[in-house]
Amino acid sequence: STWVSPTEIESVLGQGIVGVSNAFIWAENGADFVVGIVVCTDSPNAKDDDIFERCLEVCSQKLSAAKIPRALIVERDPDLWETNFFTPSRKLKRQAVLEHYRARLKQAYESA
Repeated sequence: STWVSPTEIESVLGQGIVGVSNAFIWAENGADFVVGIVVCTDSPNAKDDDIFERCLEVCSQKLSAAKIPRALIVERDPDLWETNFFTPSRKLKRQAVLEHYRARLKQAYESA
């Protein structure tokens, strides 16, 4: 398995997609693909699948195949992120995100 920098993918997702404010990418040890979370700030009526498709489209233009997430959890509560997952200097608290979403990320891996 190749090592992938999550921050590169997170910035493509978090800055390049309308309606997505933040992203978190996770790779299980030994896995040859990544999954992630995108924080959706608008499109309340958009289906998760449509948001995933939009993300895939952008990722496939900007990232190599190994860096394109195979599954994404769509989080629709940006306040949860703002309150819990950033340091005062706006650094992502990766461990806190991982702990909060561990079961759902595991599920995403199994379904990807």
